[in-house]
Amino acid sequence: MSSDVQDLVEKIKELESQLLAKDNELFGYQKTISLLNSEIEKLIAKVSDQLKLAQDIQKFLQPTSIPIIQGIDFSTKFLSGNRFGGNYYDIFEHQDKLKISILLSSASGYSVSSQVLSILIKMSTIREIRKGTPNEKILEMIFSELAPMLGEKDSASLFLGTIDKRNYQFNYSRSGSFYAYHQIHGRDSLTDLIETQPILTNKFNSAFQSRQTTLNQFDRLVIMTQGIVENKSKTGVSWPETSLKESIRKAPKKGVHELRNEILFQNEKYLDGSELDYDVTVLVAEVKDPVIKLATP
Repeated sequence: MSSDVQDLVEKIKELESQLLAKDNELFGYQKTISLLNSEIEKLIAKVSDQLKLAQDIQKFLQPTSIPIIQGIDFSTKFLSGNRFGGNYYDIFEHQDKLKISILLSSASGYSVSSQVLSILIKMSTIREIRKGTPNEKILEMIFSELAPMLGEKDSASLFLGTIDKRNYQFNYSRSGSFYAYHQIHGRDSLTDLIETQPILTNKFNSAFQSRQTTLNQFDRLVIMTQGIVENKSKTGVSWPETSLKESIRKAPKKGVHELRNEILFQNEKYLDGSELDYDVTVLVAEVKDPVIKLATP
């Protein structure tokens, strides 16, 4: 056999050896990828289970009934989102029977929400609300406990308002993202219950403040978490706030349930069957009795 042929045979053997090594390498890579895919699937299943558990806990903690308050009607609705959760609401009667407080919270995710909830449902927080501690002081107290737990991308929104039936003043403190309005009976316009301080993050550095407005017979308070407009239709478009306000204006002029249902109906109609990514909470309050303002002690 000539040297050229011998060299060619050796070269072929070398190439076959390299090809076999590459085949073994490729098999190893495929096996590693298969193992990684299996681990990813397990992780996804675990996260999905944890998310489902968080959603179930969130739903469980929502009030199943609201107190019956003479002279004020309430209607509420909580809808759970599939991807981003963190809503909570409650209505508190005070030790002073002529006062009642409304609380709503919204968070950037279930982990932050659980931290907020752990503070909100503490007896010390509820006790401070019921004894009439100013709303801005309560939000400041909540934030002082929450701040060390907030990560770089975490955020929380809080709304705490109190109706004093002696003079029907509504005093509130609001941090962050809500759609909140005072609908004065007989008027088409809605008065925004504007933010009193920014959303709560680990960079928050503002003074907590409060504002107030006066309620009269058949006036309404309409307060919603940001999910009401952040959820998107199948075309990827959010419900405009102008449409939200229009749904409030065109709703029946009396009846809290009718107003709540109209808001949710128009929102669902706009989303056109699209699943909710974000939690949605809608709370409506309406003054029913003639307002007789009593002297404040």
